[in-house]
Amino acid sequence: MNRSRFAVAMNRTACSLALFSAVSSCGTYLPTSLPTVAESSSWSTTGNLVNGPGINVHLFPSTDPSRFAQSLYRSNTFIVTLVVNADSISSYTLDPSQVKLIVSDKTPLPAKIYPTLPATDHIWRASDRELKSPTRLSETNKQFELRFDVAPPSPDTEFTLVIDGLTRTDVPFIFPQIVFKKGMRYVGGSFRG
Repeated sequence: MNRSRFAVAMNRTACSLALFSAVSSCGTYLPTSLPTVAESSSWSTTGNLVNGPGINVHLFPSTDPSRFAQSLYRSNTFIVTLVVNADSISSYTLDPSQVKLIVSDKTPLPAKIYPTLPATDHIWRASDRELKSPTRLSETNKQFELRFDVAPPSPDTEFTLVIDGLTRTDVPFIFPQIVFKKGMRYVGGSFRG
């Protein structure tokens, strides 16, 4: 009888391990930096998405482990990919001189902003042309790489992204400061049918 209970227990353990192995091979959760905004009735965050009145902005810092081309980033350059979706997007203008990064309460670092080129094979590539003056957004000009001359902070390090250079119909659009804090992000895996 003890052998029977032992066999049943071993079978359950083997099934549990097989299930765990199947699930864990699909992906995992890794630490990353996620955006947050101060409590507000008109602004919120969900994952890498910042939602506001008539606008939502996707932010993907190069600390994010799900970045497809993570190995392409230089260790002395921190990159945040910015994707803007908005009602009447062509009424928005982005001034690159007003986008800054603050790491560990130090002096704000200016951004070098590069528009991205259309995706090929699901890979976005930044243009070689840095934005030097305000640019009007459009359906084809709404994704940018914000580059900062600093090593990417670890997910444990809080940092702030300041986007003061956004206007809507030539009126400053009040965008909250975005504080990135440590979070977890699901990475990898594909479903097999």
